[in-house]
Amino acid sequence: MIEKIWVNTDEEFNKCAELRKEVFVKEQGVAEELDFDGSDEYARSLLYLLDGKPVATGRLIEQDGDIYIGRVAVKKELRGKGMGAQIVNDLALKAFEEGAARCCVHAQLHAEGFYAKLGFKPIGDVFLEADIEHISMVKEA
Repeated sequence: MIEKIWVNTDEEFNKCAELRKEVFVKEQGVAEELDFDGSDEYARSLLYLLDGKPVATGRLIEQDGDIYIGRVAVKKELRGKGMGAQIVNDLALKAFEEGAARCCVHAQLHAEGFYAKLGFKPIGDVFLEADIEHISMVKEA
């Protein structure tokens, strides 16, 4: 059974960080200082645990008046089983419950279809972030 935790402690955040390092730094080659950009201090992070081990995470940050979903990471062996969609939906629901008119995401280009299935629409042009092609996407409340 998946336990969902809105992160409140350093110990909980360290579990998010462990998973993010595994996915972004080790698998995708993103520099650690780019992933851990200082925004975690004011972000609201969501952590999924399976048998006490971190299996998925993501965060919400407010930037320029919009709420952004970011740092969505799912343990490799659990991808393709709906967990990524669930955590993105949980993050968006939280943002909307708190009054956001829309949620934004900088989606890796290969994940554009994934986010589109969840109701996000692309806006703007493709851009590089951490040397990976991304596209801005938005979902209205």
